[in-house]
Amino acid sequence: MRSVGFLVFCLSAAGIPAALAQAATVSCAPAGSPIVIRAEGITERIGDIVLHCTTASPGAAVNGNLTIFLSANVTNRLTDGQVSGVTLTVETVGAEPVTLPVTARLTGPGTLTFHGVHFPVDPSGITSLRISGILVDAPAEQLPATPNPIRAFVGFDGSNTLLSSSIELPVGLPQPGLFATVKPEVVQRARALPNPLTVSALLADGARAASIRFTEGFSSSYKARTKAIAAGEDTGTRLIVRFQGFPSGFKLLVPNAIAGSSASEPTSTGDLGLPASAGVYTPAVPGGGLLLSRVEGADSSGAGGVPVFAPAGTGPVHLEGVGEVVLADGTGYVVYEVLDENQSLSESAQLPVFLGTADLNRSVAVTADVSFAPVSTVFQAAPEPAPIPRFRAVVPELDCTLLGDCTAQYFPRLSVDSAALSYHAASGSAPVSDFLRIVNAGSGTLQWTYSLTYLSGEGWLVLDRGPAGFRASVLPQNLAPGIYEAALTIDAGPLAGSKVIPIRFEVTDPVPQPVPPPVITAVTNAADFTQGALQPGSIATIFGVRFSGLLSVTFDGVPADILYANSGQLNVVVPPGLVGKAFADVVVSADSRPSNSVRVAIAHAAPAIFGVLNADSQLNAPETPALTGSTVQIFLTGAQADGGTVDVKIHDREMLVPAYAGPAPGLAGVQQVNVAVPVDLPTMRSEVVVCVTPPGGKRVCSRPKEIHLQHP
Repeated sequence: MRSVGFLVFCLSAAGIPAALAQAATVSCAPAGSPIVIRAEGITERIGDIVLHCTTASPGAAVNGNLTIFLSANVTNRLTDGQVSGVTLTVETVGAEPVTLPVTARLTGPGTLTFHGVHFPVDPSGITSLRISGILVDAPAEQLPATPNPIRAFVGFDGSNTLLSSSIELPVGLPQPGLFATVKPEVVQRARALPNPLTVSALLADGARAASIRFTEGFSSSYKARTKAIAAGEDTGTRLIVRFQGFPSGFKLLVPNAIAGSSASEPTSTGDLGLPASAGVYTPAVPGGGLLLSRVEGADSSGAGGVPVFAPAGTGPVHLEGVGEVVLADGTGYVVYEVLDENQSLSESAQLPVFLGTADLNRSVAVTADVSFAPVSTVFQAAPEPAPIPRFRAVVPELDCTLLGDCTAQYFPRLSVDSAALSYHAASGSAPVSDFLRIVNAGSGTLQWTYSLTYLSGEGWLVLDRGPAGFRASVLPQNLAPGIYEAALTIDAGPLAGSKVIPIRFEVTDPVPQPVPPPVITAVTNAADFTQGALQPGSIATIFGVRFSGLLSVTFDGVPADILYANSGQLNVVVPPGLVGKAFADVVVSADSRPSNSVRVAIAHAAPAIFGVLNADSQLNAPETPALTGSTVQIFLTGAQADGGTVDVKIHDREMLVPAYAGPAPGLAGVQQVNVAVPVDLPTMRSEVVVCVTPPGGKRVCSRPKEIHLQHP
């Protein structure tokens, strides 16, 4: 709080020379009228300051200069260097109040001076000078703590006037003026908009994306438009709601008017304790009740524009109009202005937010915040266009603390199924996992974030977040024996609550572990990795784990040649000696540790294509197609004919006879088929298939392989 200054000529009853006290013919006692003001406000009207003056001398008058020192910045509008809106009124019992033609001068950020103050004092009673209309910047930076009162000190420079007191006067009691709750909903399947488009239709359709409730911190926090303009302000009390995080293609819809808690029938989303309703406002009802209108054309601070709704007549008005929130880069805002209110009640209102989109298979979660508007950073007296009123961008506290429903079932409530996590594992052992389930014990949408704090060690815990909680895994591989601790904080916001989960991990001395054997997970052909029958002499691929050390592979005990090996894959030649068998059991051994046995089918033919080379031995691809009429080379495995026949299909040309079909030179287990591409095929992307008919057997064809052709 700014310290209140003193003028050297300020007089008081104590400590002044006796000669001056005898010369003073008028004695004035300052008094303050403290009123509650909005702590978020920058232009808050404080209570009147009154000087109660008396005299025993007929014809006596106050004559001099008056100075008001305030503990906050004065924020009235400046017009031609003068402070607008501040008036001095002389009040005498039995007479009409008289406004003095004296203007205020800003002589410091929180100091007003009135030069040439002159008015007569009635010797038979009390004559009062009322100073009213001073606007100040309330100390919102102290929220949510209780801000300090706004105080004033009065100084007067006049030879015949004595101020009987020099106390600081409380003139403003800042309190939070706005409380709010945003209850978002994750819209899993946004709906097409109803026709006709009304608030009732949207409520019935169920496309609600959020329920936003805002409540006065005290009964005079909201001021209706007509009252505010009559008091010299630009608008009534305004609220701005900002939305974030929308993908393109979505529409955000809000009511054009909102009936508050004191109206005939409040607007309600149906999920905050009241039945769903578009709202009904009755102008003829005394006090009217709270009514807000959407403001069209307001800028992003909430200034400018005009309300889109104005009640007409005296009968009930059903508030069915709908407006669209303009979204840009995933964000948007809507501004509402108070048109009517009841100053004797602390009122609240609900804003239903609806989502519509042409893409019916997308979901979105609404993120929103609320504050008074217009939002400004002009914290001192200023000329236009600085608006009056204006406010700091203060995030309001939850209004459930005022309405008493913080524990209501219609709000989300964070619940965690474990109060703590504890792990034991040997140093160097495998990770240990547990699942921490997060549950919404209330209703609506529970949105939460988390943070992890290591109390000892680092990097030994991995959290995999899912929709229902965490898989928490501890990693003892590189940890020395000891006790490791961490704290997991899950924060679902001030309404749903937060939890701190302690995590303890005891790492013991390492335990020698036997080396596990290899494991086969799949056996496929080596060309297209299809699991199925294998031809003796073809190339097979074995997938698994722990393929390291001295390796061997057997099919029914018959050794297979290993062409390629890494820890997870082996390429081998299926032993030719398996001809005539229907099945064979495959086993991989690593350093004499046998794997599990996997049974595979054995067939006379099982063609599978590796790839296609053009006539110039370039790989056939979109950028290097084969010319029609040229010969392509098809490399495959499992296509050993052994006296049978091989035919080829390219596009829709079947039974093409290859120029060559036999072993690929120098490539164990690989066959090569050379075939001419029909000259009349067009430029295209198509498929090639190779079929093998073994002697006395059935014709077996490969899976199609892509081929790219170009007609010269």
